[in-house]
Amino acid sequence: MSDQKNLPRTQAAQIEALALCLAAPHPPSEIDRRLATAHYEETKARTIAELRAGAEPVGRKSQIEEFVRVMSEYRLLHTLDEDGCGYPLLDALTPEGETVDIGETEISELAAELADVVHPPVPREAELAAENAKLRVALEWYADQVEDCRKRGSIGVPARARLDSDCGKRARDALAAASETRG
Repeated sequence: MSDQKNLPRTQAAQIEALALCLAAPHPPSEIDRRLATAHYEETKARTIAELRAGAEPVGRKSQIEEFVRVMSEYRLLHTLDEDGCGYPLLDALTPEGETVDIGETEISELAAELADVVHPPVPREAELAAENAKLRVALEWYADQVEDCRKRGSIGVPARARLDSDCGKRARDALAAASETRG
């Protein structure tokens, strides 16, 4: 595999497992599947420890490129060409009479979807800072209202009314924004 020494082990192992199972010119045997799975599981625990220790995950772009490479070379297992070999996935995804760039686009889109499933995008620092700011504003508002709710008279009554009319909307909105940031 090219550039695999630069990839964290989990992602490299996933790509190798995908390559072993998908790029085989014949249906992978149960032994092939077990070996690929064992290799992936073996490296997964080590890589999780590396990532927790601060190792940088592979770039999304290079991961997608590797998926595209593997899928572009893949031949279908149950659909054969006129020579009796597996029909190329790229050709299968290209409508008849069209150029293969349509199939290449399909493979690229599929690779991007796979990359998102294997390693969901991590929110960037700016997104996290904006999320924290929204949560902080909501918490400060609630803290002020609750503090004033305990007071009597012209301060406590409006604060209780504001909390009552809010019904937790500010908190739900801030949490929803945070949830969207994390995907």
